[in-house]
Order: sequence, then C-alpha cells, then structure tokens
Amino acid sequence: DTLTGGNRQDTFVFTSGDTGITEGTADTITDFVSGNDIIDLSTITNGNIGTYVEASGASNTFDNFSANAASSFTGSAVDIYVEYNLNGSGNTYILVDEDSNGAVSAGDTLIILSGLSSSGAVDSSDFI
Repeated sequence: DTLTGGNRQDTFVFTSGDTGITEGTADTITDFVSGNDIIDLSTITNGNIGTYVEASGASNTFDNFSANAASSFTGSAVDIYVEYNLNGSGNTYILVDEDSNGAVSAGDTLIILSGLSSSGAVDSSDFI
C-alpha cells in the first residue's frame, strides 16, 4: 500500500498483518514528517514497544538491512529497527519485530518512508 497523509498532523495506523517483510509487500508512506506525524503501532504492541535502533544504511543492501534488524531485536518486545538512505535509495526503511520473536519473520512489519534519507527522518518519539 502507498499511504499519503497531507499537510496536517497525520497518524498512520498499522495493525497485525498489514504489511509483509519484502520491499514488494511493504507499506510506503510518501509524506512522513518526523515530530509532526505518528506511526501508530498500538494494536500491534499493546504498549510493549521495546528497543529503537537507528543506523545509516547508505551502503547496505536489503539483505544487510534485514540481518542488522535481526541482530538488534531482543525477542522480548516489539522492537523497531530503522535504516535511513538504505542502499543510497533516499528512503528510510523500518522493520518492526511484530511477533517479538527476535528474528525477521513473516509475522513482522516493513514500512518505507519515501524520500527521507537522513538521521532526522524518523525518531523513536514518532511511534506509539
């Protein structure tokens, strides 16, 4: 799915099973603004958001991104892993360990923030 909010504060709500874990099955947000918009994972997390890890992905492939995400997942909460400018694409990729199993698996969520390529593209406070 491709999601576009608009000029005001937007809340992008994700529920279990909304997205896949491949680039072809991910949801893409076209106009996310950190500090203004919100990514709502509350129906997935039940208030149990775990670690938030962010890194530059400029020289990483999607497979590297997935491996890095898996390494950052604790397996005890819904952890969030972010790489900005993945493979020089100019996009930020977010992987959510939706099933809290500590691995990248079919039960997880992949979100792409289109056109956001810097460390300021998203912050832990942008998630609820």
